[in-house]
Amino acid sequence: MGVALRRLAPLALPAAIATAVLLVGMLAVRPYLVGSFFDDGVYVILGKALATGQGYRYLHLPGHPMATHYPPGYPILLAALWRIAPEFPANVAVFQFANALLLAAAAVGSYLFARGRIQCSPAWSVAVAIGGSVAIPVLAQTTMLISEPLFVAVLMPTLLLTERAVDSGGTEARATPDGLEGPRAALIAGAMCGALALVRSVGAVAIPAAVAVAVSRRRYGAAACVSLSSLVLLLPWQLWLRAHGADLAPELRDAYGSYAAWVLDPIRQHGLAFAAGTANMNVIGLLRIPLVQMTPDWPTWAKAMALAGSAMLLVVGLRRLSAAAPVTAAFYCLYMIEVVLWPFPPYRFFWTMWPVTVMICALALRAIWSWRPVGVARNASRLATLVVVSVPALAFAGYNVAGYRGHWWSEMQNNRGPRIAHVVASVSRHATSGGPVVSEQGPAVYLYAGREGVPALSSGADEFLYHRDTARDRAYLDAVLRRFSAPLLVASSPEVVAAANRLTAQIPPVLTALDTLAPATGVATFTRATP
Repeated sequence: MGVALRRLAPLALPAAIATAVLLVGMLAVRPYLVGSFFDDGVYVILGKALATGQGYRYLHLPGHPMATHYPPGYPILLAALWRIAPEFPANVAVFQFANALLLAAAAVGSYLFARGRIQCSPAWSVAVAIGGSVAIPVLAQTTMLISEPLFVAVLMPTLLLTERAVDSGGTEARATPDGLEGPRAALIAGAMCGALALVRSVGAVAIPAAVAVAVSRRRYGAAACVSLSSLVLLLPWQLWLRAHGADLAPELRDAYGSYAAWVLDPIRQHGLAFAAGTANMNVIGLLRIPLVQMTPDWPTWAKAMALAGSAMLLVVGLRRLSAAAPVTAAFYCLYMIEVVLWPFPPYRFFWTMWPVTVMICALALRAIWSWRPVGVARNASRLATLVVVSVPALAFAGYNVAGYRGHWWSEMQNNRGPRIAHVVASVSRHATSGGPVVSEQGPAVYLYAGREGVPALSSGADEFLYHRDTARDRAYLDAVLRRFSAPLLVASSPEVVAAANRLTAQIPPVLTALDTLAPATGVATFTRATP
């Protein structure tokens, strides 16, 4: 009995963390209309397509083209769950429960990484695991059916094993209880890096991070093994993209085509100025997190302290992390460079990496707290440093206290759900004839009204930096209506309403208004004009 208890003792804290985080995740879950985030609706549709044997296809688009925009990792998980619970929307609760389990797994992974790799005490490790898992933005991602929870759950063991593989060198196996040393560890680590990229494409930077650290340490065997196994895992997806990248109609490629063309097209059109402008926008967006999101009502001097403290924590923590876990540090830096250069608001990407950010901040706080300088001036510097770095910690704590009181993790669903419900109701009320529906809520329209649809707005990467043009929106909408012979347009944004109104006013008219924009619904409905 005593031996059994001693063996179970190391599992007590991870089990307690998993239980606590799982309970928080489940309590945060609320029923919602899938499609509120757009991507969540597409993920569910792809999961349904796989589960029902129809292949990796966009079932909601005309012709059911092959999917090339979303990596298949999360849809495969949803497909497995769909086979267990095949009735939609009743199975949404099952999918959300799975996300809560993934959140708990990510928390345990964070604890094991902090405890085993960066040698934090049990108390610090628990703080890292909890702080990285139950923050408001992380819960917001968990309550929606998007790939972030699976990504972080895979990320933590991937980083832990990759660090170990780079340490061992990948050249010879050692006698260890689990056998995860040498080439075997490096091959598995490479496969996990590949799997990470198949959950979210941004995770692919784990591969160059591991290879670069291995090469810098002259661990050429590990670098070769990681490269080989990740390539083997990613090659089928790359061949799939090459085979089906041109399947989509031109009007659909911005929203549903491959990422490569989406990013490269505006660079070809606008040059490096587009990349520079994108980086500038995203840096400003990242700076808004401590300056606005965390300190909305603070005076300017306090906001400046929050920003300075955040920068200090990241710099000191990254230095400590690079010594204890160099692959993780390299991955984090490459990931953040990718976030800065990616033509999309940075918040979703930043908060996905919050568990690692919390580790970095914990390392910095531990280093500053344990710093024992000699002399009055240096002791005063230590005290001032502690005061500065405590400001962002207090700001983050206050933000989360307010968020828990207001259930902020459900804000997006609460704000977008009613309008999506009005769009679905309008489609059900007016779409009596065949043909796809043009709307901004295509996934939700398919899931809840059973109608195929096409986007009412283009979503090119250049629109992140440059203002939308009404003439361009009108031309795109006209092209979509004609190519797909769409009988119905349901507009739920000012941009689409403006473009549709122009098409009703031109001679001859392309559209006829059925329901004008109603303040109560925010939805206007149009039909094709009769000749």
